[in-house]
Amino acid sequence: MKLSQRFIWALVVSLHLPDMAISQDTALVYEDFELALHNPLEWSDLSGSGWLSAWERSVGDDVVIDTGQITHPGFSTVEGNHHLVAHQQLVGLRFQRSFPLIPDDGRAIWLSCLLDFKDVSHPNGVTNIALLRSGNQEIAMGKKFGNEKIGFAMPEAGNYNTDIDARGARWLVMKLQFSGDREAEQAWLWVDPDPSAEPNPDDADLAAPQDGLGAPSINSGVNGIEVRAEGTAPQLVLVDEIKIGRSYESVSSGVLTTTREVHEVLRLEIYPNPVARDIFIRSEHDLMEESARLMTSTGEIISVQLRKESNHIWQLSPGASLTPGHYIFFVSSQDGRKCLARVQISN
Repeated sequence: MKLSQRFIWALVVSLHLPDMAISQDTALVYEDFELALHNPLEWSDLSGSGWLSAWERSVGDDVVIDTGQITHPGFSTVEGNHHLVAHQQLVGLRFQRSFPLIPDDGRAIWLSCLLDFKDVSHPNGVTNIALLRSGNQEIAMGKKFGNEKIGFAMPEAGNYNTDIDARGARWLVMKLQFSGDREAEQAWLWVDPDPSAEPNPDDADLAAPQDGLGAPSINSGVNGIEVRAEGTAPQLVLVDEIKIGRSYESVSSGVLTTTREVHEVLRLEIYPNPVARDIFIRSEHDLMEESARLMTSTGEIISVQLRKESNHIWQLSPGASLTPGHYIFFVSSQDGRKCLARVQISN
């Protein structure tokens, strides 16, 4: 095969978690946005834990990673940390990421997130974080359309709002109590609760259902998150520290806060790119052949075979015929480093 001179370089990062007190009841899903700066979100996959897929663009504008942590009481500011900038400038934006299904099992789940609502946003718009089922919004928390208040948005039950303005940095915490059957669920929302003690539902800033309003019905469970900003442009919100867990302790600001150090440790050379069939990889590190995989733009995992050809050279052979398009390649090294790269399959 004639090798193209076009190469793709994959920046690989090793995430190190310093010693800290971590509850045994840790988050099921965690996103800290410790990703490559200034890149579109869907180019990245190395952050957080508990996910099944990379972030994927559903519609709209780019969202990018920027440096710094959202300043908020209860969260220690750590120099060099990153956050997400969701800036709708045209038609709006929605980005989604999937996690293993959390069923309607009669138990509760908690969702927390740092959101910094910027004053430049137009009143006629929404900026929120939503729980999804198969890509469809089930319940969202954040800025509501029209009145610039923090609240819930539920396709099946309508909108609920607090009297709290969606301005500045806010720590939002939701508790969703599954019914365990075909009955309606219950949901509570707290804005900036005390992170040291579980809040009381009687003290929630918002509760659903309410008399005269629809009830949340999420009997199929949830398996994804969506970052959303749309309506009349502009809409601008900063996002950080998304956590989902089975208890308040698991999503509170004292558990797995953003204190990760990011180091550049490796570059991979992948060629040819675009490629029609076999892919070759050059690396100074020993790769774990069984860890290699490709992922489609829809999140489907494709089985691949990675075989060492010579010193520092590996050959990647897809296990099935691939349709032309963009794929994400994942692999780990023997010493625990992880990497990803974009690969374009041509005719």
